[in-house]
Amino acid sequence: MGDSTLHIANENLRTALRTINGATGGYTHDLSLKADQVHLGATSQPPTLPAVYVAKCTETSSHAHALGMYDREINWTLYGFVGVNSSAPGDLFLTACDLLNDVMLCLETSANRTLSGTVLDLIVEGDADGTALTIGAQPIGLVVIRIKANYRKRTGV
Repeated sequence: MGDSTLHIANENLRTALRTINGATGGYTHDLSLKADQVHLGATSQPPTLPAVYVAKCTETSSHAHALGMYDREINWTLYGFVGVNSSAPGDLFLTACDLLNDVMLCLETSANRTLSGTVLDLIVEGDADGTALTIGAQPIGLVVIRIKANYRKRTGV
């Protein structure tokens, strides 16, 4: 038996986020350098900055108009982490804003909007927080990203 649509959608989300490379597409950050920069699930290891963690995923279903079909909705919560080499006021916040923008740009492109055909469409929203967390002595900016995606599932009718 094959992987579930939810399983495939999570893998495709990770693959899409790894295309943020800082060099093309108007991106500021580069999430393509190391595999741990885009991570599924929680980890106790400090992130390689910048990083995006797919932290939570929920799925709900409702009846579709056609018999034997269900409309499903996937909701993800992602956490992004950024650092800065500057101590100028506001730089950490602006860097977090750039990561939020990079994720939105990536997922709103025609290539990634359906997560390689897994979902019908998706919507992204998020918050950038320049309130510094710290890992060691390094201040870290936090980004919270919420993604909502829809797809249709056929059942045994």
